[in-house]
Amino acid sequence: MKATTASFLLLIVIYLAFISLGLPDSVLGIAWPYIRADFNKPLEAAGILTIFGTVFSALSSILSGHVLIRFGTGRVTFVSCLMTATGLIGYSIAPSFLWLLPCVPLLGFGAGAIDCGLNYFVAKNYSSRHMNWLHCCWGIGATIGPLILTAFVARNGAWRSGYLTIGLMQITLSVVLFASLGLWIRVQQDHERKGMMATSDDARTEPDAGAKSADSPMVPEKARAKAMRYQILIYAIYTSCEFVAGLWAFSLLVQHRALDAVTAGLWVSFFYGSLTIARFASGFVVNRLGNRFMIRWGLIVAAVGSAILSIRFFVPGAPDLTALVGLILMGAGFAPVFPCMTHETPRRFRAETAQKIIGYQGGAACLGGALFPALVGFVGAHTTLEILPFVEAALILGTLALSSALDGLTAKEPL
Repeated sequence: MKATTASFLLLIVIYLAFISLGLPDSVLGIAWPYIRADFNKPLEAAGILTIFGTVFSALSSILSGHVLIRFGTGRVTFVSCLMTATGLIGYSIAPSFLWLLPCVPLLGFGAGAIDCGLNYFVAKNYSSRHMNWLHCCWGIGATIGPLILTAFVARNGAWRSGYLTIGLMQITLSVVLFASLGLWIRVQQDHERKGMMATSDDARTEPDAGAKSADSPMVPEKARAKAMRYQILIYAIYTSCEFVAGLWAFSLLVQHRALDAVTAGLWVSFFYGSLTIARFASGFVVNRLGNRFMIRWGLIVAAVGSAILSIRFFVPGAPDLTALVGLILMGAGFAPVFPCMTHETPRRFRAETAQKIIGYQGGAACLGGALFPALVGFVGAHTTLEILPFVEAALILGTLALSSALDGLTAKEPL
């Protein structure tokens, strides 16, 4: 098999794996009103599942560097997908809320390992275009997930059948991943060989380049440490933007804005759908415009979306469609942020620092993605979920401020 053919086939497998990663990420917000009704739990009990799951996702992300080196990306992705499938099927047969808890570690460990492993593999071996399309595939999964759950809950609240269906889809992908294990080693070896050849050519044509890198002044340790803190904090705050909207938008629309469940589920799918379409479109322009440009303007568009989503709070008679417009703009604005931040990591930091931080930023993303949504759920249950757009605006602006500061610290050279 030619190297280009193997690389193309593996890219398809990676895209499918990220679709599977997105499938369960967006379904709890749709299913939770029916789960809590079946198990007689309060609204904020969803925070138990998200926090518990995120602890395991964060632990998986932090340990991912060691695990990936030991077992390889292909094997880790296969086992992680199998764990996720088991957790989803476990949800579908759980007789009580407590029985959901043993399933959460399977979902957490599986998601964390897949996320970090594939992100680092693509950031290292492919262009920013493919990184955006990779996360576009996550968006496809995140769009399909709510549609599947909405279709089942529309029929007598059958959330269990929705979880079972998604679990069986994960089982099918596990079979594909197992069959592709040999491709991972082949493609990585091809990329490493090409990288060595490119380095050798650069050394011959620009003899001072290697010396400049080796002899360049030491980057002040304080600047590097500060940049690392910003990088990790950005992931914690930004990821919470997506998770807060995905988890609580459905409850906001149904319980506070009187939309029917099918319409609300469809609008949440539009949020993920706009994120997916915009990520696909970003892949065509990101190599020309640059990661940092896409991050900045994506956050600005998302901030406008959060402002539109808040209109009903100030003008109760405003059309319901303002919420749909706000969600679509937020999704489109979020689209390039995570993939561009991830692809920019090896460019903001030197190789040895990037390898260390990739797992930490993944862990921070997991923690932020659980803690902030849980806090919003707790406060919203005791006040109103109309706080959602205001929380989103604060998180988006915080991400924008940190990103701008990090751009300044890494403007001249990687730290």
